[in-house]
Amino acid sequence: MNVKVPPDCLFYQAIELPGIGLIDGSWDHRETADDYLGHVDFSGRRVLDVGPANGFFSFEMERRGGEVTALDLGPEGDWDAVPQPYLESTFVVGNLRQNVQRAENAFWFAHRTLNSRVKLLYGSVYDTPALISQVDIGLMGNVLQHLRDPFRGIERVAQVVADTLIITEAVWYSDEAFLTMPAMRLIPNADSPYCNHSWWQVSPRLAMEILRLLGFPQLSLKFHEQRFVSSATDSEARWVTHFTVTGKRPCRLEDHTTSGGEVRVVFPDNAWYSEERGSVHRWRWSSESSSSVWIDNLGTRDDPVSIACGLASLQHDTIELRLNGSMVWSGPVVGYPTGVFTTSAALKPGRNILEFRATKPASRSAGDSRLLSFAVYDIALSKQLGWPSV
Repeated sequence: MNVKVPPDCLFYQAIELPGIGLIDGSWDHRETADDYLGHVDFSGRRVLDVGPANGFFSFEMERRGGEVTALDLGPEGDWDAVPQPYLESTFVVGNLRQNVQRAENAFWFAHRTLNSRVKLLYGSVYDTPALISQVDIGLMGNVLQHLRDPFRGIERVAQVVADTLIITEAVWYSDEAFLTMPAMRLIPNADSPYCNHSWWQVSPRLAMEILRLLGFPQLSLKFHEQRFVSSATDSEARWVTHFTVTGKRPCRLEDHTTSGGEVRVVFPDNAWYSEERGSVHRWRWSSESSSSVWIDNLGTRDDPVSIACGLASLQHDTIELRLNGSMVWSGPVVGYPTGVFTTSAALKPGRNILEFRATKPASRSAGDSRLLSFAVYDIALSKQLGWPSV
């Protein structure tokens, strides 16, 4: 089969297509895709690829067994264009939209050639929850630098991701002080009018902190090199450092499977009130200042875990968490849920006792006849918590 690439296609990422061979792009990720994708298993998972360009990673995740939906701004979308003092905004946006249209043409050309089932949706990343229902995995690959509001972009994508969110970004500022701070730097300036599509260099530490705030406490970080070939404004071929942060939501204890079997959680009736639920969270109030949860590890060996939950107290208080008698967390708790992320501990085979200790006695609140001490929200497990080293 001899197929020609249409001239109205723009390939941002190199890709190999049957009957055509290699089509060069500004970037060539073919040999380094594992690092870019955080070594995540996509088999049987629903995946969202934000900002697919010509679709290399969309089709790669599909090849690896994922059911992939891509979200692209589309040629008529409202691009976050960087203003320039001597360029009309209509010219800047028009040029960007033209490139987006050509990249979309390349996406559909590759889609047809590969007989792909990837779905393509149009819209802003800020509107993600209105555009797609829940997925298992989200990929934001070199997207944050193009957003005026990176935090909001991650937040909107996180709202539809049930399990794993992958953030990969090129590193344009590599000094250690910046990389180890939760910070971002402005990329464009008035002397670089060609830089009209990139806003921020986000540090890996900032990406990790945002993911923790959004409920992804199990984190991994890896730096790696990706091959840059050339672009219209940069002809120097080179390897460019990237970082990939992978965040996973913790598994609820009731849903968790350990390395040796299942985990079962029991709230003894004499210490806890019935479970209450909201639209997102579920919780139980303790009737005493010291109450325990039983965690039964049905496996046959110790299972290293960290514990995540929310804690709220009727009074401002200090609460301790002890697992099998050993302190794993202590801190102040107030009237609204405080996030708790413990250091690593181990669930031994059989029954484990997770004890919550408050310093103040239970009391009654207005309009509630129950004696209440503190509430525990969404107890969950993670295999790794805290900051990976940079």
